[in-house]
Amino acid sequence: MSDQRECRGARFFDAVRAVHARQRGLPPLRALPDTGDRPLSFSENRLWLLGRLDPDAGAYHMPVVLRLDGDLDVTALEVALNSLVQRHDVLRTTFPVVDSEPVARVTPFRPTPLRVEQVADLAGRAAEIVAEPMDLAEGPLFRARLLRAGPDRHALVLCLHHVVSDGWSLGILAGELAESYRGGTPAAPAVRYADFARWEREALTGESLDGLVRHWRERLAGLPPVSAPPSDLARPARRGHRGGRTRFTLTGARAARLDEFVRREDVSPFVFFLAGLFALLHRYSEQDDLAVGTVVANRNRAELEKVVGCFINTLVLRVDLSGDPSFRDLLTRVHASYVDAFAHQDLPFDQLVARLAPNRDPVRDPVVQVMLTYQNANPVPWRLDGLDVGPLRVERETARFDLALSVREADGYRCALEYSKDLFTDDGAGWFADNLDSLIGAALDAPDEPLSRLVLTDDVPSSAAGRPLAVPDRLLHELFAEQATRTPDAPALVADVVLSYREVDERSNRLANLLRENGIKGGVLVAVHQRRSVESVVSVLAVLKAGGAYLPLDPAYPAAHLAWPLENAPVRLVLTTTDDRDGLPRHDLPTIAVDAAGLERRPATPPPPADAPDGLAYVLYTSGSTGRPKGVRGVHSATVNRLAWMWDERPFEAGEVCVHKTALGFVDSQWEMFGGLLRGVPTVVLSDDVVRDGAALVRSLAGHQVSRITLVPSLLHALLDAFPDLGDRLPRLRHWITSGEAVPVELVRRFHRQVPGAALWNLYGSTEVAADCTWFDTADLGDAATVPIGRPIANTSVYVLDPSLRPVPVGMPGRIHVGGAALADGYLDPDDRFRPNPFAPGRLYETGDRGRRRHDGTIEFLGRDGGTVKVRGFRVGPAEVEHAVLTHPDVARAAVVAVDAPGGTRLVCAVVPAPSAAPTPGELLDFLGRLLPAHQVPSAIRVVAELPSTPSGKLDRRALAEAGREAPPVPAGRPETAVQRAIAAIWGELLATDQVGPADDFFALGGHSLLAMRVLGRVRESLGVEIPFQRFFDLRTVRALAEAVEHAPQATNTDPTDHEGTL
Repeated sequence: MSDQRECRGARFFDAVRAVHARQRGLPPLRALPDTGDRPLSFSENRLWLLGRLDPDAGAYHMPVVLRLDGDLDVTALEVALNSLVQRHDVLRTTFPVVDSEPVARVTPFRPTPLRVEQVADLAGRAAEIVAEPMDLAEGPLFRARLLRAGPDRHALVLCLHHVVSDGWSLGILAGELAESYRGGTPAAPAVRYADFARWEREALTGESLDGLVRHWRERLAGLPPVSAPPSDLARPARRGHRGGRTRFTLTGARAARLDEFVRREDVSPFVFFLAGLFALLHRYSEQDDLAVGTVVANRNRAELEKVVGCFINTLVLRVDLSGDPSFRDLLTRVHASYVDAFAHQDLPFDQLVARLAPNRDPVRDPVVQVMLTYQNANPVPWRLDGLDVGPLRVERETARFDLALSVREADGYRCALEYSKDLFTDDGAGWFADNLDSLIGAALDAPDEPLSRLVLTDDVPSSAAGRPLAVPDRLLHELFAEQATRTPDAPALVADVVLSYREVDERSNRLANLLRENGIKGGVLVAVHQRRSVESVVSVLAVLKAGGAYLPLDPAYPAAHLAWPLENAPVRLVLTTTDDRDGLPRHDLPTIAVDAAGLERRPATPPPPADAPDGLAYVLYTSGSTGRPKGVRGVHSATVNRLAWMWDERPFEAGEVCVHKTALGFVDSQWEMFGGLLRGVPTVVLSDDVVRDGAALVRSLAGHQVSRITLVPSLLHALLDAFPDLGDRLPRLRHWITSGEAVPVELVRRFHRQVPGAALWNLYGSTEVAADCTWFDTADLGDAATVPIGRPIANTSVYVLDPSLRPVPVGMPGRIHVGGAALADGYLDPDDRFRPNPFAPGRLYETGDRGRRRHDGTIEFLGRDGGTVKVRGFRVGPAEVEHAVLTHPDVARAAVVAVDAPGGTRLVCAVVPAPSAAPTPGELLDFLGRLLPAHQVPSAIRVVAELPSTPSGKLDRRALAEAGREAPPVPAGRPETAVQRAIAAIWGELLATDQVGPADDFFALGGHSLLAMRVLGRVRESLGVEIPFQRFFDLRTVRALAEAVEHAPQATNTDPTDHEGTL
């Protein structure tokens, strides 16, 4: 380490010598006669383009506002200002467009009177002048205004467009203005800016240019397109330059500590601040590969020292932060990156972007979005003889980048953070600046600590806590019994038949007595293998009344998938039906078909209480990162807390109707089964066939006048896509809940457009926390960049912690943990995700999700932590899918990754065949279809010779995901008819491909049932034909669907409430 520090200075001077050597090899820079219009320099070209993109923004204005106190000679000042314009013809340059190309044109010098204004508010009027637009084609691009507030009180406002000036130029102008004001005549520079512009174009050609391009192409290969923290606000469709600034300082003892540290480390303060900025961006973005921009004066020739103009160049500093380095190690990496960039600074940034980022995002800066500028020399002071001259601060409301940190040495270090107000709130930017200030202190305190363990501040609330709420001290079935006593004849469950509370109570009592006869009592586990129906709800109630806990087994899943829960869990008995019984895996457990159990012979009164001592209500299996599903022990108290919170937060009103549409194996079914049932509200139970068919689902919801629904965002997306008039079709459905996966902002906005007046809540949670632990009303979304998961529900605490279980500051990502009443009783098998809570009594659950606390107190979801992903609302462990693939005898290795696609997240699998084997993707997909539920079967399988690996030999999942996004092979043939072409276009848009042929299989291209629902909605909307959802599975190709459309009757508008069996 000491050797590295000792040679840092030497390496930097090697870089300086390399720059000077390259300059010596270039042609001489000479003054040339003026030949009229000239091409722009590379810096001018970039600033001209930026100025054209937003000509009224003023982001690229360079203001100098000076307070002038004393006896001002206005005539001398006017003469001095005119002498600047006469001496430096770049100040008289405009940039018109000739033959579609910008040119630089110098206008003849004409003395200009100095405009004087009488004002009361110097700073306010100065800000208005600075913000006035500048016309690049017409000019002027240098203007001066004198403001008078009194005989001896003035302000001089100078404003230059960045295309004709830079920071160095301002120093030249300051010195020359002072000399001219006192009657002197500054010497003219030996060359003009026009000479430099022509020389630069000639010098940067051939091998000189090619060598620089090669270096930067290698240096920046594979750089992620974004190196900025997550924004607070949604990035606008049109780039803007509204900006703000927040400041902090390091003075006194803190500045002295920094000076001593950089002296020992043999680095400059600039490198220190740069390392601090990289470290904070790493903590915010969780990216290991980041780039920050900085500027160099680009005046590497002595002839340019007195020339006014825009010379600066932007350097891209790329740093690898992998491996959780210490701050001291990061200094080494940052210094090496800076030295390398400095040594190759002669490639204009405009040329770098043109060659490395030709496909630019029009609303985002290319290559770098965060800048750091550093001023270590005192600027040339602005002085006028006989006057007290000082800066007059004018707050500018513009920003050039997402974030730009400027550091100035002045009695310590003065730091200013400029931020885009289109992306960051004042509070968000303030927290970023505060966190940077804290990180600098933490790095000085513990430079050898890994970056992830630097404690930025101790002044962080440990959690966001939900409000206290008194919750009934009852078990679920006790609450049902109380409601049945209150409203025995009211409708309870609605399907093909309507059951009253009395009937549900008696049926569940009869089955509970049968279960008790078969040994089911406190804490005993019963598997419920039934399709969603009135009888499945009755069965669940019966298990609870018998004192047992239920374990759902979905008959829609392959028998092989159901074998593990029966093997892993201590199940004592299976409840099924005669129709579902054959779908069970082989087992030797007692089995009862509830529809053939002779329940009418059992008592209709409840069995004696025999509740589980630990309050166990159910065991639900969820996908995990180990390759095997894990059984979660859900307890009555957590579910009752979740229900009671909703009852209190949004009480039921008269006439409401709930719906049960989720399989028993998913925790959202808890609210659907019990939310209305325990409060006297009828619950409609929908079959799988209805739920899968969007049109049938909407008809059922409308016909039964359902008022509340819970659904995953992908289903909501499909319904909005299929039914533009969804709000009109479902006028009674006023409370929508979305959960299970991240909700896109545009989906929320679209919902409120199509279902005006209805409430949409975003709930977050998991099986381990009784379904939901936070909530957010999307009516409060505003212009946020993402939809927050909100605040904790009642009696629940949510923590965002670092790897050492310390709370992280506002705005920074961490791992979401949950404590309080929402927690399950852990897993069937030991797991360290449930641990003692270090902040409060009880336990803490680590969700495996990443999030950050926002400055408004809500929590933002940032994604899964790598072990599991969400596919159409289902939690899926890629390791579990890989485990299934590897059971195929022809597969040697396999890897599964999640890929973001227009239709939602999908799974892609790559397999390496066993020796002498040649499995086909279709064969493997059929094999997995017999082992896994549909949502766990990959949408595509690629057979490869080897799995991609990183340089360290690890599986390169990023490369695997990129390969999974590749376009499918070109289809054999093209759509032949107008209907085929229309359908192929619909598929192509939803599947993000333009390669769709008449024989292509929708599901083989990556489609799934929710996308199929959207396809049929588009077909209805654009072709006027209604295709039943169930038929789509027989019409999987473009050709087959087109034939069905051509022979189908035109869709008619029917009354959405026309439905048999309504309440």
